[in-house]
Amino acid sequence: MPGGDRSRRVGRVTSDRADKTIVVEIESVQRHRLYGKAFKVRRRLMAHDPENTCRIGDVVEIEESRPISRRKRWRLFDVRERSELSVEEKEAVYASVAPEILGEDVSGQDDMNVVNDDDKTDANPGTTEPEGAQDDDSTTKSS
Repeated sequence: MPGGDRSRRVGRVTSDRADKTIVVEIESVQRHRLYGKAFKVRRRLMAHDPENTCRIGDVVEIEESRPISRRKRWRLFDVRERSELSVEEKEAVYASVAPEILGEDVSGQDDMNVVNDDDKTDANPGTTEPEGAQDDDSTTKSS
């Protein structure tokens, strides 16, 4: 890949959900121009990953490229360090992304509303009293 004067950045992959695209967060420290206080600046860049090799938490080097799509102007140059994130850490990263952006629940807890066949008390969730009990209203109306 020729890349003479192309700029390169090193950052951490924060999302790999899209096909052939990764989101890389680049963190740098700047000083306030008037007060001199140091603060962190985070930039999120979308980069092209043609083989889908990167995962969340990988440290990668990206390089400027021609526009690949509306927001992708970078491409993966090198994977510097592979991540060893556990399943819980990956779910925490996915949970930090706004659910309305994802369009679905990614935590894997979709089966929480399933009624167990062994438990007959939850068969009719609309009633809170045992089946044999009558309402006080029904006894007063019939008399």
